[in-house]
Amino acid sequence: MLFALLALYVTVSFDPPVLPGFPGAAFFPRLVLVALLLFGAMLALRAWRGRRRRLASAGNGRVDVDDLVDFRPWPVVLGCGAAFGAIAAMQVAGFEIAGTLFIGAALAIRTRRWLLSALVGALSAVVMYAVFVLALQVHLPLLFLPRYL
Repeated sequence: MLFALLALYVTVSFDPPVLPGFPGAAFFPRLVLVALLLFGAMLALRAWRGRRRRLASAGNGRVDVDDLVDFRPWPVVLGCGAAFGAIAAMQVAGFEIAGTLFIGAALAIRTRRWLLSALVGALSAVVMYAVFVLALQVHLPLLFLPRYL
């Protein structure tokens, strides 16, 4: 949520709309960041209330503030490192390989089904290519998909 607030502050410096009444460059990033803030607040509230309810039902009725939020830093650090690695690899290996590896690895860690995760990662990269590059004409660092599709 802190990242969303910081990024929301950065959107203040975006260019204003070219035509009055139309969304400018900051409209969609702000829309996504506000949604991120709302969902993050709901998730934090849900985790806090669930943990508090479990501790209160444990017996003594006394709730320690440190026990209200269960924060394990290793998954967060691992996820941030994987996301940074995928972004860095995108410049060298292209969007197709970096996206496939990132999505496939994220699914494989969760499901332990390596072949299915690799297939879903590759299919996701092709679908994202079709949506963003072909339909929306967004420039992505591509390596081989334009030659074969």
